Amino acid sequence: MERIAWLPEKTQALIEETSTALKKALGRTLEATLLVGNAMNPARPDRARGPEILAFTEGARAPDLVQLSRSLHDPMMKGARVRVLTHRELDRSCDVFALEISEWKARHLLLSGRDVLAKLTVDAYDLRHGLETELRGLSRRIRNRLLTALATDGRLRLLNDPLPSR
Repeated sequence: MERIAWLPEKTQALIEETSTALKKALGRTLEATLLVGNAMNPARPDRARGPEILAFTEGARAPDLVQLSRSLHDPMMKGARVRVLTHRELDRSCDVFALEISEWKARHLLLSGRDVLAKLTVDAYDLRHGLETELRGLSRRIRNRLLTALATDGRLRLLNDPLPSR
């Protein structure tokens, strides 16, 4: 694995350990491993915590999770996060997971295999739909949290004004 300048050696060693465990467990069915998430953003203060590794497998069936979990026990106990997707799942996810896949495409590091993201296309419609879904959900969560804070003893103070007493 090439050195990643913005990650400490300990995090890079964990990424390497995780990649090796994936190769051992999945063998020839492992199509690619990629580093994504916080570790790919040098400006993030949490870039060295919990590196996220995507493992893409060939075929339509997910691997045996019990066997895979045994191989990944040590690296995951140290904080590595692993996601396993079949190639078929990836191909069929560009609409439903448009935002996530766009983020992966924009910022990832190929650890092994071939870049399975290179040929994927995310449509503008799916991106807009994903953004709208996220924003509507955020709006509802904010409104409901504000309501809860205002209606309970966990009172939220707005603009330093005390809430009227009851």
